This record gives sequence, structure tokens and C-alpha cells, in this order.
Amino acid sequence: MPDGVIQLFNNLSKPLGFPESTMQGFGLYQVLAVGYMYLVTLLAYFMHRHPENSFIALLLIQGKAASSLISLLLYFFNHPLLLLLTNGIVDGVIAMGILLLYRKSRSTLR
Repeated sequence: MPDGVIQLFNNLSKPLGFPESTMQGFGLYQVLAVGYMYLVTLLAYFMHRHPENSFIALLLIQGKAASSLISLLLYFFNHPLLLLLTNGIVDGVIAMGILLLYRKSRSTLR
């Protein structure tokens, strides 16, 4: 899947005079990963600073749950890599932990 995206852009790059991308070094997927981790860190920080705002927790739960689900789907249906399995489990546990904290805080406010 990632190779197909890179190949598509390489095919578009040649006629436009751009150099080809590679999967080596700091590329598209590393940029996306760093951006995602920055966003998750920022959401966790804002959740800590503003615990009364439950929307922040819901966004963080969604991000971690999506990361977990995608990792596990790729692990089971595409590449059985330890890295994907580990990320699926860790992000799933984080999402569930935040969900439990969210539910606990909601019940305390009632």
C-alpha cells in the first residue's frame, strides 16, 4: 500500500521535473507520523490542562482507537509484523484507558 502511493507520485513527478521519492530517509510517512504524534501529545496536554472539556478526550480516544484498529487490520490482513501488532495493542490500551477516565469523569460530574 505505501509503495503504491510513492509510485503514483513518482510517476507524476517525472514529467513535472521533480526528483523521485524513496521509502528511505525522512519521507512522507515519517512526516505524517510526527504530525500525528504531535497532535496526540497536544490533545493529551489540553486534556490535562482542561479536564472539564470532554471533547478533547473524545478526540484523543478516536485518534488512538483509529491507530489501533488500522494497525491490527494491517497486521491480520496484510503484514504480520510485530511492530503493527504492538502498536495495535498499545494504542488500543491507551484508547481504552482514556475512555475509562472519560466515563469516570462524566459520572463524577453528574
